Amino acid sequence: MIVEEMNKLDSLHINTFLCSVKSYPKHMHDFHEIIFVVDGSVNIQCACFNYRLTKGDIFIFDTDELHSIFETEEENLLLIFQLDPYPFLPLFPKLDYYDFVCDSYSDTNKSYIELRNLQSSLAEIMLLIQHNNSKKFIEKSIIKLIELLIKDFQFIYIDQTGYRNNSTFKNNSVQKERIFTILKYIYRNYKQKIDIERLSNTLHLEKSYVSRLFKIGTGLSMTDFLCFLRVKYSESLLISSSLSIDEIAFKYGFSSKRYYVKHFKKWFNMKPAEYRESFKKLMSEIPNEVQYYEIHQDAALESLKHFMIKKENS
Repeated sequence: MIVEEMNKLDSLHINTFLCSVKSYPKHMHDFHEIIFVVDGSVNIQCACFNYRLTKGDIFIFDTDELHSIFETEEENLLLIFQLDPYPFLPLFPKLDYYDFVCDSYSDTNKSYIELRNLQSSLAEIMLLIQHNNSKKFIEKSIIKLIELLIKDFQFIYIDQTGYRNNSTFKNNSVQKERIFTILKYIYRNYKQKIDIERLSNTLHLEKSYVSRLFKIGTGLSMTDFLCFLRVKYSESLLISSSLSIDEIAFKYGFSSKRYYVKHFKKWFNMKPAEYRESFKKLMSEIPNEVQYYEIHQDAALESLKHFMIKKENS
């Protein structure tokens, strides 16, 4: 497993590059990463879910999210955009807690305006950098991108097949703020017992209403979401340490090994010990390093230009 650091471009707090990926084994980082498939297709694993992304698809990895990328039978061209959220907190105070989701992979229609705007925004930033535009101009485009993410791709909905974008409360600022408050509390305290009473008092709402609101907003009950988070984050320790299953279970807030195994199997379709062994076997068969194919940069930039939305003359 690779713990990756960002090679920031100047002092922009981002990194972006075009590449053709052969294999990008399990890795994680403390920044947001956006994968934009400019051409071809790739297989992605994120947490316990597997996705196949095709031309035009975008996938967003949130901070500290373990994931991998592998080639398919066809060549790929990816735009990879990495964003350090922390320098932007003065402008966007919640940026380090947002769950961004673009689920274009579940929709055969790749022409809806929210996706096209996101594709165009990413392409614009990459082209501005390649053409050596001023830092101020590039920063303006980065701010525009973050605003798009917050407006159209902010909340995560989870089912057994993967992440989905949830637009239920997109135009309801009150409910959006409530859901965010609940999520922030859970992310801060997921290794401990969640105090729903305290959460309800903070929101000035009945416990039953808070639970119902959360289920509508995320697709899972608060208990199931909590266990999903614990299982999800335990994966990194499971594959990178020699800690026993019992030790990992207690470290991530489960009251017993049995309870941890039950919830891990629910999401990963195998027991933690089996997953650890299968990962060891996989790592013995593939190089534990990032592997790229060479690309023709000018041709790649031309492919990217097709995703730009033409601006009408004012």
